[in-house]
Parts: sequence; structure tokens; C-alpha cells
Amino acid sequence: MEEELKGLKSTSSIILVGNKQDLTQKCVTQEEIQQIVEKYKIRYYEVSAKNNVKIEEMFLGLVNQIKPRIERKGSAPLDFKSKGIIFMRIK
Repeated sequence: MEEELKGLKSTSSIILVGNKQDLTQKCVTQEEIQQIVEKYKIRYYEVSAKNNVKIEEMFLGLVNQIKPRIERKGSAPLDFKSKGIIFMRIK
């Protein structure tokens, strides 16, 4: 994940999402999450798609990061890849 983050433009909108919030056994420690959040100055959302926990909050947070940049550049159609929006799955 670190390599993907290093290659992004400074104008990219990045959030960290931990899915499976409903599970008791976690794959990543809170310390690891906090290190990434602090290092890259990004927001973290722990969500559960199964229980619909914080899904809307996560998407609204990302949209609120993207919207000002889009408004500054005009209302051209969104090309996610060129806007620096990527989706990564961390195992």
C-alpha cells in the first residue's frame, strides 16, 4: 500500500477504509492504522457493509474532499483515474 500512496499526486483525495467493522478479530492493529493516518495525513473510516455502519459517512467524506477541486476546475465529466481516485484492497 505504501508504494501506491507514494505514487499519487498531492492533489489526490485519499481515505483509508477498514471494512468488516462487525468482526471481532481484526487483521490490522489500531497502532498500524494510526501510523498510516498520521504519516499520510488522511482520514480513516471503519465501516461495515454488512450492517451498513458508516458507509454513507465514508462516501460523503470522500465527496467533500473531491467536490471543491471539481468546482474549481469546472463541471467536466468525472474521470476517476485522472482525478487520483483509486480503490485498493488490502489483505
